[in-house]
Parts: sequence; C-alpha cells; structure tokens
Amino acid sequence: MGLLNRAANSQIEEESVWSQFFNKVESIGSSVDFAAILFRYLTESFNIDKASLFLINDDHSSYDCLLSKGYDITTTNRLRLDNHVMDSKEFSLLLQNKSPLCTTEVPLFLKNYMSSREFGLLEDIYWLPFVVNDHLYSVIMITQWASFVPDDWEDSFQIISSRYSSKIFNSRKVLLENPVHSQRKPLKDDIAMILAAYEGRDIAIIKINLQPLMNLLSQTDDGLSHIHIKKEILSVFRTMAGSQQKILELDNNQILLFLDKLRISDKELFLHQLAASLPLIFQDLKSTPKLDFVEYKNPSNAEGRSELLREIL
Repeated sequence: MGLLNRAANSQIEEESVWSQFFNKVESIGSSVDFAAILFRYLTESFNIDKASLFLINDDHSSYDCLLSKGYDITTTNRLRLDNHVMDSKEFSLLLQNKSPLCTTEVPLFLKNYMSSREFGLLEDIYWLPFVVNDHLYSVIMITQWASFVPDDWEDSFQIISSRYSSKIFNSRKVLLENPVHSQRKPLKDDIAMILAAYEGRDIAIIKINLQPLMNLLSQTDDGLSHIHIKKEILSVFRTMAGSQQKILELDNNQILLFLDKLRISDKELFLHQLAASLPLIFQDLKSTPKLDFVEYKNPSNAEGRSELLREIL
C-alpha cells in the first residue's frame, strides 16, 4: 500500500504542477513576448535544465533561437535551425505530424550549432511544436530535465501546442508583417546619398547606441544572445517608426534614424515611446530603459554633409 500511496501522491502532484502551469500561462494576456514567457514558465514549472525556444524568421526560411536555458555561451550564440535542417528526419516528422515528439537518436545537424561539450551531452530530445494553418511557427527543444520526465508529457505538450499556437502567432504577427530583412550595412556613399536626398527638409538625424541596452538585457536573462536581442529591438523600432521613417544599421551596434518632423513632430516623445515598447518585448525589464543617443542637425550643403559623415562614422 505504501508504494501505491506514493504513486498516487506523485500523480496528484504532477497534475497540480500542470494545473499551476496552465493558470500561469492563461494570465499572460496578449504580450508580444508571449512565447518567451510561456517558455520560462514551462522550464521553471517542470525543472527543465536545458531547453531552447525557436521562432520562425522573417522570410520563413529557418528558425532563430530567441531564448535558451542552461547552455554554455558558445551554444547560446550558435543555436538556430537553418534551411538544411528542414530536410532532416527529426524535422520532417515535426513538419509532417505537427505533434510533440521525442527523438532518441541525437540529430547530427545540432553538432553545427552547439559546442562540442553540449553536443556530447545530448541524449533524448523533446520537441514541442506550435502550428497555425499547418505551418510550424515555433518550436521548443528540451534536451535535459533536472530529475524525471512527466509520464503524461506527450498529452500535456499536445494541449499546450493546441491551446497556445495561435497566441504565439498573434503575439508575433506585427513583427512578422514588418520584418527586419538581412541587408548589408550602408557604406559611407550610401549615407551621403540619403543626406543629399534630405537636403532642405525638416528632419531629425539621430544615432542610437544599442550596446548599453543589449548589455542590460543580457543581464536580465543570460539565455538571450546579443544577435537576437538586437534583431528584436530593430523589429520593434522599425514597426513603430513605420515605412515613412528611415532606420539604418551601423557598425558597433548603432543605428541611425531619419525622422520626418512633419510626421513626427515630437522626437523626444517618439524616442520615449521606442524605449517604452521594450518592456513589452522583454518582460524582465521592469522599467523603461534610457536610450543612449546623439542628435545631429541636417546639413544644408555638401561640406556640411561631409563633416556629418565623419561624426557619424
């Protein structure tokens, strides 16, 4: 009877943990970082030591790792699922069945995206997919649990997938509709041409240094890589600025904004709104961060443009 009682109590405790987890997720609301918060609740509730959250990228060709837990820094910065991964046996099963999956053979494709140490520790891998209209938008990969795997993990993961796939898609919809396309950084001549095109117009030219902000966000969650922090920031900034305002990505994690004052009359308010949007993406930010920026006057002639270019670059 003692063994039976312990087994019954264990089942009750497991059901209670799942219930608490679902209650937490239901309280998230429509936050832009819904997927990241769900990931944290999942890993915390079930003592998951190592896991990663992948989200489809802008052109729907691969999956970027937005958040991870437990991996070394090399793996944190490398993790992603590129084009050729889609043809692997494991991913083919995910795409075909669109259901939770446990792979007992270590996928060789992960060797390219993990440190040798982390790859060597891999055994069973659990996949939790999020699918909308037969399209895989996100997937959580779990490679290590602290103690035991819940007996009903597959059924519970299926409930999570069915219940929250649409919420993850909707929370990311604005960013997917306003993608940050990969492009080369502008050369000096490119910026000179833009400045010449803006000659005589009432615009604000603002350079923002993202590095302090990226450092701050890394401190709030060491599972976030600088690459994806920067991408998320740029996605939000471009979405808020709209197509009428130009944002250029410079070297050293800096960006250059050209704001048309006829459309954005209060640049201080606009910059505050940019900063205030970040806690919506990164919930661990408890207050609006201060942006590190420099404003330049729009030059009125070629000599002024040359001088400004030297300051900017």
